[in-house]
Amino acid sequence: MKSLRSQSGVTLVLSLLILAVISAVAVSLSVLLFREIAATRAISFSIKSFYAAETGIEQGLWIVRDVRRSGGDISEAVAALTSPDNGTLEDTRAVWTRTATDISEIITINLKQDESAFFDLYNSDSPILPPRFITLGYNECAGPTLIEATWTGWDPGSGFLGYSRKNFPVPCDGSIIPLEVDPGDTPTRFRLQLRAFDGAATNLTLEVLDETQTPILIPSEVQVKSVGVFPDGSGLAANQAIQANVPWLLPISGIFSYVLFSEENIEK
Repeated sequence: MKSLRSQSGVTLVLSLLILAVISAVAVSLSVLLFREIAATRAISFSIKSFYAAETGIEQGLWIVRDVRRSGGDISEAVAALTSPDNGTLEDTRAVWTRTATDISEIITINLKQDESAFFDLYNSDSPILPPRFITLGYNECAGPTLIEATWTGWDPGSGFLGYSRKNFPVPCDGSIIPLEVDPGDTPTRFRLQLRAFDGAATNLTLEVLDETQTPILIPSEVQVKSVGVFPDGSGLAANQAIQANVPWLLPISGIFSYVLFSEENIEK
């Protein structure tokens, strides 16, 4: 009898251990399953919120093109982009909101070594006071970084002037740099290229002045941002944001920096 009782006790202990192991495995599998379900749901919500944001951007790009084609100005495009500034998809739980800006008095740029940035400069508020000067400044002005500025005048109807001007190195201490042109030329718009030599230019600031040396608000592009949300109003909602920068007035061609490599002689 004593031996049987001892064996029963061992069996009970083994049964409890096996039950504990099975329970632990079941709980672990349940946790993994719930996490997988949550991850799948989050991915699904993110995809739908991305499509909602994309809808706001695509509609915004169409609005910009439509306003430009109808002869409107950049301020009209921004007004159209923000009215309405929201919408829904077929699934009304997927919503988007949109913001738009168009002008800035000072543009901040970060250039890597040998990297270039291009800007279209003109005065939309007062065409009779076009850009005539620029100023540059950046936080490593005392270092070895050198900035080259290249510009040419252009007109949307006739294209670029037949020449361009360079300034190298450009002072980075806020000095006023004239946008020189040939005698007799009075362009109201400029294409400006800034290029960093010998190192990166961090937080490079660009300011444009008219002939009275008054800062010009630079309406060089429309910045459109759309944020999609799904499902709207839920604590588990996913948010996705898309931003598009659209140049407003496009020149016929551009100033290009390039290098040709060939194993053979090149005849020009």
